[in-house]
Amino acid sequence: MRTPKAAIQKIGFMFGRGRNTRREPHRVSRPGGSNVWILEYTVSGRGRIHAAGLETFLDAGDIVLFPPEVPQDYGMEVAHGAWDHLWVCFLPPASWMDLLDWPRSAQGLPRLSIPPELRPTLIETLEDGIRLFHRPLERRQAFAMNRL
Repeated sequence: MRTPKAAIQKIGFMFGRGRNTRREPHRVSRPGGSNVWILEYTVSGRGRIHAAGLETFLDAGDIVLFPPEVPQDYGMEVAHGAWDHLWVCFLPPASWMDLLDWPRSAQGLPRLSIPPELRPTLIETLEDGIRLFHRPLERRQAFAMNRL
């Protein structure tokens, strides 16, 4: 599945979850990237990233950031057969830029591996962001962004 850059540009900010299987695989291909940052956190299963001529995998606890304008080619690792991932599209305030200065993978993408003892807290926080984002609150985006 190709997600056009124009479609993501309309989002600006959104929380979500993808539970992908062989019957419902997931793939994103945005050669020109997007205008937002995209955070992808793997809850379970296995994701795949192709960038800078290299292919790497996202396993449980792996979290990667796609900065704006960086080509995106990622999705479920089909051979594995499942990928449960939490994601956020966002435009960070200028004061957050130091917080987004993560170690870089061989592909040049900001990437972390979350220790097992911290994963439940991170999952709960991101799931709470999803719930807040989808509630009928006047300032739902501000509340959800606070969880990020």
